[in-house]
Amino acid sequence: MGERTYLVAIDAWNANHDVSTVKDFVKHSPLIADWWNYIPYVFLLVTSLTADELADAVKPYSKDAGLFVVEVKPGSAQGLLPAAAWKWLDNRKKTADATNTATGALGVFAPTAAPDPGGALIQAAQIDIEKS
Repeated sequence: MGERTYLVAIDAWNANHDVSTVKDFVKHSPLIADWWNYIPYVFLLVTSLTADELADAVKPYSKDAGLFVVEVKPGSAQGLLPAAAWKWLDNRKKTADATNTATGALGVFAPTAAPDPGGALIQAAQIDIEKS
């Protein structure tokens, strides 16, 4: 399996958790090819692992905090982030597009709009998640 991008979120409501252990794992693990952390407790991780394998790798560092891992398409995102965050996402999309072109895959990371250098929004679908 090729590299995929996953969103990994750590439960910020858990006051006993120090996210630095997860960040140290992300920075130094050979399992992680690239990473993004512009929102506290939220990481985008590039890896060849499956979602299950990635969750198992992160769990020892997230301790007893809740953990959510889901595959994402960097070309399908929107929000208010610094320009550097959008640049990282755009670079991941270009890498995925080049890989898909080289392997014959179609439509995996279909762009909806390109970010501008000022960090404008990318049009995409939205999912609302409530804490119960």
